[in-house]
Amino acid sequence: MKKTLSLLVVVLIYTATIQAQRKNRVSYKEEFSIEQRATLAAKKMTLELDLNDAQQRKIQSLLEDQIKMKRKVREDRKKQKESKQSLSADERYNLENERLDHQIDFHRKMKSILTNEQYEKFKKRAKRNKLHKKRAVKKKIMEQKKRREFKMREKN
Repeated sequence: MKKTLSLLVVVLIYTATIQAQRKNRVSYKEEFSIEQRATLAAKKMTLELDLNDAQQRKIQSLLEDQIKMKRKVREDRKKQKESKQSLSADERYNLENERLDHQIDFHRKMKSILTNEQYEKFKKRAKRNKLHKKRAVKKKIMEQKKRREFKMREKN
């Protein structure tokens, strides 16, 4: 009985510690302004693709526009979630179509700014980033499933 009780106390303390750490996490991505994020991203691209100053300035303004658009979409999605209304098939189609149009436009502009060699490196980098994002999403979904299963077991 004492072993069971002490084990239960240890588990509760461990769980409380983890929850406290999760609440104290800081989201560093949201601390930066649009200009700051675009500047950092452009500098990373400069290091990776060996951009000149003119290319860096053009890409920075392009990235600022992209970040603004992504923030707007995120805010719209957040409002839609809060209102608990689901999108119709046509609305989802229009949003996806608009997203893809922006992506095509962004790649065309990047191709006009970069040299052929730089653009090939950029495409490889974009593909690698896309794979990382997919893995992160899968991992997040699996964690959510595990949490739901754990809660269901606790209820029973």
